[in-house]
Amino acid sequence: MRYALLKFFRTSFVVPFAETDDERSVGMSQHESAPEGTGMLFRVRGRNSFTMQPMKINLDMVWINSNGVVIKVNRNLLAGRVDLVKPPPGARLMLEVGAGQAASIKAGSLVQMRMS
Repeated sequence: MRYALLKFFRTSFVVPFAETDDERSVGMSQHESAPEGTGMLFRVRGRNSFTMQPMKINLDMVWINSNGVVIKVNRNLLAGRVDLVKPPPGARLMLEVGAGQAASIKAGSLVQMRMS
């Protein structure tokens, strides 16, 4: 599995990049916690959506366009909810982190990203 380093103005994350269907479908559903600076990065494909139903922890979702600009942040999505979270238009990547960890990230924030 490849990892990504994402740097925002005041916050950085080192996260696995979910590339396979299995990695994308499991996501962070098996995590009991999300330590500061961790999470998971997903490529947004077409009209796919995300659900919180299998999650054990509340999450923030950061949506990033192809220019490395944050276009939306969903905050404190509750674990166990069955409603679907749809990507906003133009989203190419989605960063999942523990609830509250994206507090300093706003729409319009620039992201520096490096893959390993």
